[in-house]
Formats: sequence, C-alpha cells, structure tokens
Amino acid sequence: MKIFSYDIIERHLNTIGERNEVDEALTLPIISQDVLGINVIDTSWSWKTTMGRQIMFVLLTIYASLCCLDFVKDATDAASINQAYFGMLYTLLIQLKIFLLINSRENFKKSYLIAKTALFEIVKSDSLDKSAKLLKQFKSMVYIFVGVVIVPLAGYMINVGWHYFILGTRINLVTHSSLFPMTSPYYEFGLIYQMIIYFIILIPCFVVDFWFVIFIFTFCTASESLVEMLKVQHDSDEMDMEYKNRLNDTLKAFYGNHVKLVEFFNILNSMYKWQAVIPLFSAFATICVLLFTMAEDMQWHFVMTHASPAFFQISAYNWFGEQVIFQGCELCNTLMEFDWTSMRLKDKKNYFIIIGYMNKEFKITTALGNDLSLLTMSSLLKASYQACALLRSMDI
Repeated sequence: MKIFSYDIIERHLNTIGERNEVDEALTLPIISQDVLGINVIDTSWSWKTTMGRQIMFVLLTIYASLCCLDFVKDATDAASINQAYFGMLYTLLIQLKIFLLINSRENFKKSYLIAKTALFEIVKSDSLDKSAKLLKQFKSMVYIFVGVVIVPLAGYMINVGWHYFILGTRINLVTHSSLFPMTSPYYEFGLIYQMIIYFIILIPCFVVDFWFVIFIFTFCTASESLVEMLKVQHDSDEMDMEYKNRLNDTLKAFYGNHVKLVEFFNILNSMYKWQAVIPLFSAFATICVLLFTMAEDMQWHFVMTHASPAFFQISAYNWFGEQVIFQGCELCNTLMEFDWTSMRLKDKKNYFIIIGYMNKEFKITTALGNDLSLLTMSSLLKASYQACALLRSMDI
C-alpha cells in the first residue's frame, strides 16, 4: 500500500534524470525534502522559489537559540546549562548542514544521477536478484530514517508526560524554554509549536545523513558486483582463444564501470568534505556533555533524545566509511588475482595500465584530514574523554 497518492508523488517526487525504481524506493525522503524546500536533486530548484522556506529555517534556528539562552538565565546546575548550550549548538549545526547541502547541490545532483543510473545498472547487470535486494534495502533504510526522527520525539513526549501526569510539573518538549508562559492554554500551545519545530529542523539534518548512507551503500554494492565480474573461470568445454577473448572483454567492461565508480566516489568525497565534519564535531560535544551529566546525575532524557541519535549518526558515518576502505581493498585484491597470465600479450599491457590506475585508495576524507573509519571513531571517543577530564580539572 502506497503512503502517498499519485497526485502527491507527481507533484513532489522531482529528481534529476528519468524517474525509475530507485526514485520510487526513496519516495519519502525525496518528498520530505521537496516540501521543506531543500530538494536539491530537483533540476528546477532555485533560491527564488524556496526563499520563503529558507527564511523560515533561519527564523526557527534563531527562535530555538533564544529558547536555550532564556533557560540559561535562570538555570543553576551545571548539567542543565551544558545541555542548553549543547541544544543551541546542535541547532546551529543543523542550519549549517542545510547550507552546505544547498551549496553543494550540483555535486549532489551528479552523484544521485550516477547512483540511480550507472551504479544501479552495474548491480542489475550482475544479478537481477541483487538489484531487487538493493531496492528492498533502500526501503528498509527509509524506515530507519523515520525511526531516527520519531524515536527522539517519543523520548521527549515520554519525559513531558512523566512530569505532567506523574510528578505534577510542567516542562517543555524540545528546548529548555519555549518563551511561552507555563500556564494553560499557552503551555499546550507551546508544546504543539515545539513539536512542529522539531520536525522542520531535524528532518533536514537526518536527510543529509540518510543520503550519505544511501550513496555509500550503493557504492559498496556496485563494488561487490565489479568483484564478481572479475571472477572469470575457464570452462572445460571452452577453447583457449574464446577464453582469452572473454578475459579481454571482461577487463574492458570492468574498466568502463570502474571509471564510473571512481567518478562517483570523487564527487561524493568532495560533497562530504565539510558535511562529514559536522557529525564528528556534534558527537565530540555530545560525549563531553554526557560525561559531565553522568558525574552529576544520569540524565536519561538527554541520553535518549540527544546522545542516542548522535551516536547513531557518527557510527553510521564511520562504519560506512570503513566499508568504503574495505571494498576498495577487496577490488584491488580481486584484480590482482585476475587470470591475466592467460591473456594475449597486447591485452596484458591494458591490464598493467589498469593496475597502475588502481593505486589510489578509496577513503572518505574530511576537511580536517580525518578518514571516516572505525579508527577515527575510537580516536574521537578518546579525545572527548580527555577534553572532559581536562575541563573538570580546571573546575569549568
């Protein structure tokens, strides 16, 4: 059963290139982007047509920052003050992610077009079952994307309900202050307003991360298909000349597909050069604040609504970054094991050229010079702990 009607899909499912099954599998995030005015894979997107929604993002960011500052004025405990400043910082980082997404829209269009056409065709030519599985995995990632947005909101609502019905106190939903009086009906109106702000601000944040996962997952699946392509076996009833021709044809096809893969990766690396810095920085700040609050009192509300999404975010970036490195090594190893000794002499020269061309490693490198990998994640955890210990020693 479809979530959206045909009219809604026709109006908002606007992407570069001819619409295909990849667009249909990713309908929800694309429509979400289009409604919020950040659907940069739409060829008709422009500042002029979306200026009103961009101004709305800026105003909501200012409002959320003012709410945090308003809370800090009357706060007394260090844990709450740290969380309020963290909330303001996280909101500003989301606005920065939106700006970087729009600023790199041309690269975003190119990468999406290559992913849904060239790379998907590589997977499809390898196996129709594998391409169907890839589409199912896309849909599963869409459900995860929805969960990442909904689960923190559920945490906020549980915390509000606990205080309202059990403890008999009133707290705000997302920020520590809503700038509304805490008396009815202003309090209830403030909760609804904060819920709307939550969706409007947070969805673009996770949409950017969602596309990173989609792009890297497509890259890795296409790499696996190229690995399978290179596994050529000599059939028992096959003549030597036929086998030599098949080896040469396979190498030519591999080279053409690998060029597309490298082009896609270079665009992706350029696009996420600065985007990947933001989850590293937000995770660093999250861990520091979490360690501060744990020393005072375990703030499960903060863990559920801030720390969990941040950890999920940084884990996704570094784990998929690790997969890129692994797939690059796997591709090189398989090419080294290719039966090049059975090729004709003139074809062997082409093989050696490709071997030299494959020297460059596949790594997602941030503007800070860090490679997205599990090693970077462990280094980040260590640096966060050291920073927190240093601040505590200074009685900050």
